[in-house]
Amino acid sequence: MLKSAQTLSAIPEVPISEISGCDGENLCHIYMEAQIFSPDSKHFIVHSGSTPHGTHDPTKHVYYRCDIDDDFSLHPMTDRLQVTCPAISPDGKFFYYIVTNWQRHDHGAPIELRRKNLDGSDDIIITAIPGRLPGSNLLLGEVYPLSTISSDGQRLATRIALFSTRTQCWTYALVVFCLDQGDYFISFSDPEYVNAHPQYSRSLDPVESHDIMLQHNHAHQHDNKRLLDALRAKGVSLAPRAAGTDIHVICDDGTHLRDLPFGRSATEMALGHQCWVGRSNWIIVQCKQWAQPHFINNVPSPFQNPVPDIGVYLFAAQPMERFDHLGVNTPDMHRLPLCTHAPDNWFGHFGGDIEGRRIIVDAMNPERQLSRLYLIRLGNLDQGETPGPDDWKLLGDCLTSNKGPNYGIEHSHPFLSPDGRYAFFNSNVSGILRPYVADLKNLDF
Repeated sequence: MLKSAQTLSAIPEVPISEISGCDGENLCHIYMEAQIFSPDSKHFIVHSGSTPHGTHDPTKHVYYRCDIDDDFSLHPMTDRLQVTCPAISPDGKFFYYIVTNWQRHDHGAPIELRRKNLDGSDDIIITAIPGRLPGSNLLLGEVYPLSTISSDGQRLATRIALFSTRTQCWTYALVVFCLDQGDYFISFSDPEYVNAHPQYSRSLDPVESHDIMLQHNHAHQHDNKRLLDALRAKGVSLAPRAAGTDIHVICDDGTHLRDLPFGRSATEMALGHQCWVGRSNWIIVQCKQWAQPHFINNVPSPFQNPVPDIGVYLFAAQPMERFDHLGVNTPDMHRLPLCTHAPDNWFGHFGGDIEGRRIIVDAMNPERQLSRLYLIRLGNLDQGETPGPDDWKLLGDCLTSNKGPNYGIEHSHPFLSPDGRYAFFNSNVSGILRPYVADLKNLDF
């Protein structure tokens, strides 16, 4: 059900409303990159008992189908504990999710990939993985809270932590589930891919539909002292960030790893949010920049730079046929700046429509208490077009705290419905976390 929140809107023709329900419990949408919308833009998934970053209270965590044409009514899709990794199939018929059992078993918890019809009926197991991978010394650990599904609907992937009883160390695996065959395989593993953000290309091309974008957290280390008595099967970053994160694209069979020209320099750091532009092979990444370089032991270390940053900006690029981890310093790199004419200088999270025409972004300027929402027209990236001064539209303040004890817990995380007619974001303006919707149908932009 909707409750008017028009005071959040900056323009009269864009009504903003709260999606209500789950009285007394947090309710929010899934992280922007998740494929949780039906292709007709009539249904999407939200969840209670969670934060926008996917941290769950297992006793309260429930996924709901939100029906837009029925006044955004909520209908529970899960009634099990330890559910994660939601996805709606590209044809809109099925809802997938994973049951982890992890907090009850710690290391070696078995998992189940399950499927329901989108109307909530017929809950079946597609694949089950035992707590110890067959024929190995690897125990399953934490399952990433997001999954990604290929544009042909045949494969679903997520990141799963694996603990070796032989080396007593963690690694992080990209696990691909074959939905028709009901089996799975490990595509790729590396101890530095703890926060992998796997995202399948949405291209319908039979080759590009196998591409997955991954985030590489360089210098990630692991607290292996906790071992089997650990409460969480998650690595801990202990080292300087060593020039930080970079972004790659890999074929889902584990081959053809490629670079993208973002971050990894003494003056630029990729902050960890990126997405495909519609069905194209363009990728937008959020990067923080500094005017002066900073090094630690001759290693570019922008995150520890004592000089204030000059802003966080969005850039677009295509995967390059090389794999050097050089980021923005990659020879012959080409990328497009999207914020040259931006009315702000500290952009956070974003999401776009399936046509790649527009994105919505929050401006999280640290000098303000609240975040602002902007709609951006992208233009034709293949022809080098970038947003001009008239391609930015302020939609309003999302009124999610940009400072204080809840910073990062209540991020607005804006995104668009596939058809671009609605924008969604999280806010705590009512005193409790809720998803909000901005109706863009009457906006001439």
